[in-house]
Amino acid sequence: MQRGFIEVCSKLYAGNRRCGMNQDTLPKSLLGYPLPLSAQAQHELVRSSLFGSETLPTCEKHESVMLYASDLSIFNIPCVCTIGAFDGLHKGHRALIAGARTDAQKRNLPCITVMFDPDPSEVLDPQRPEPRLLSVTDRIRGLLDLGVDGVVLVSFTAELAAQTPAAFVDHLHQQLQPVALHVGANFSFGQYGKGTVETLRELEAPKNVSVVVQPLLQEQGHTVSATTIRTLLAQGDLSSAEGLLSRCHFIRGHVEHGRSEGRSMGFPTANVVCEPLSALPKAGVIGGYVVSDEGCWASAINVGAPVSFTDKAMPLFLEANLLNFSGDLYGKEVAVLFCVWLRAERKFQDIRELERAVQGNISWVQNNLVCS
Repeated sequence: MQRGFIEVCSKLYAGNRRCGMNQDTLPKSLLGYPLPLSAQAQHELVRSSLFGSETLPTCEKHESVMLYASDLSIFNIPCVCTIGAFDGLHKGHRALIAGARTDAQKRNLPCITVMFDPDPSEVLDPQRPEPRLLSVTDRIRGLLDLGVDGVVLVSFTAELAAQTPAAFVDHLHQQLQPVALHVGANFSFGQYGKGTVETLRELEAPKNVSVVVQPLLQEQGHTVSATTIRTLLAQGDLSSAEGLLSRCHFIRGHVEHGRSEGRSMGFPTANVVCEPLSALPKAGVIGGYVVSDEGCWASAINVGAPVSFTDKAMPLFLEANLLNFSGDLYGKEVAVLFCVWLRAERKFQDIRELERAVQGNISWVQNNLVCS
């Protein structure tokens, strides 16, 4: 990690078609920003994808909930409330939050979001939990960045999952004083998900709490949902996933010492160990960014087992070639942004063919994601 990539970029291989990349199929823009990216576009893209870099506000811990807000007194007054998992904070979530914020502003009340940790799927189906598009911390940061005044993080347990819909609503009112609840059309709650939107309306009517339902969004022929986005990522369709997310997908992890095979070829890499249950894209090579407290570097990111050197089954991991980097990231947390799918993983005949492919990947990143 001590060597930069200037010497590598000075001898880049231009034959991208021969190394598995077809320039005709690569995008000419990224979330509305024309490629190559300007310095301002890069800053805006990274900042919006990561929901800023601010630390979380004051947290107050209770027996089964944690409260996040710059002013904790908002949890003791009437509020407009949204409820959900909010994994990914995609366009559907953003529409739900925007509607709740507008309602809250009209009533001159705070807008508060209730979410759960761990994700319900990790408790209800622990053998097959759903991959996470965002960590809980990033969801809280994102919700606050999108204008929510406070977040209630509820500990999701088997006992909570077993509550009747009526008991769930009573539990909610013990924590908050909602005058309106905003939920998605597919919202379910209570034991075995028996509670529906209509159930919620029936239970809240005696309390004079209005229930506002956000219809599911349809875009690009897809229902905007975390499940759809996970599927698109698994298929390597980053462009469609970005369209539904309104941002670039990213994961977090720590840089650790790796196998040093890239370094032996003149391509030093950052080996990133991902957080558990991170939703990784399909194995392949992706143009993107690696971001730490020290800076942001355009990168050619390899996702998947190194089929070039071994046929042994290996877990997914990340190796990122950081362009124009100097320094030491070992042991530090980084965010890895996935921006443009470059090529699928493949097995190479020899080391020289692999080197040409890596050079071609780096060339595209240098020409499109590195700001002059």
